[in-house]
Amino acid sequence: GVRYDITSERNLDLLALEGEESVSAGLGGRLSLTGSSVNVDTAIDLPAGVLSITATEGDVMVSGHLSVAGQAREFFDVTRYANAGSIGLVSRSGAVVLQEGSFVSVSADEGGGDAGTLDIKSPGGTFSLGGAIVGMALDGNISGTLALDAGSIENFDELSSVINAGGFREERALR
Repeated sequence: GVRYDITSERNLDLLALEGEESVSAGLGGRLSLTGSSVNVDTAIDLPAGVLSITATEGDVMVSGHLSVAGQAREFFDVTRYANAGSIGLVSRSGAVVLQEGSFVSVSADEGGGDAGTLDIKSPGGTFSLGGAIVGMALDGNISGTLALDAGSIENFDELSSVINAGGFREERALR
């Protein structure tokens, strides 16, 4: 897949355009977004890819849809499944906020394959979950892995419920 790195010394805002624009990245693409603070209010779809979003001073704010979900591919008369990729959301000194309506997926394809990894780090700030996170996989396949390192969490009981509902059953590391 392809690799893109976008870095700004200032705030980085990714906003949706009017209309329904779509770009197909193919399988296994890598996208790294780094800014003083990062606001993602658009859809980023990297099938079986790697997405890294880092705020060097401020917050990571997500109100859009982020997906590195697995995907099925047809090869003549055989279907094969690419496993889901990974998403990293890092704020070095601020918060990571998944706003209401946001959607983050490291799920496997609904037909097969393994789910991926969601790694959230805000050791100097809070983690706030107002959206949905999913790491589903079929029984017999590997479900999602969640690693969370936060200075504080707004509501642990709610977070636990969302993690359970989202299918993160392979591994959980909460600190």
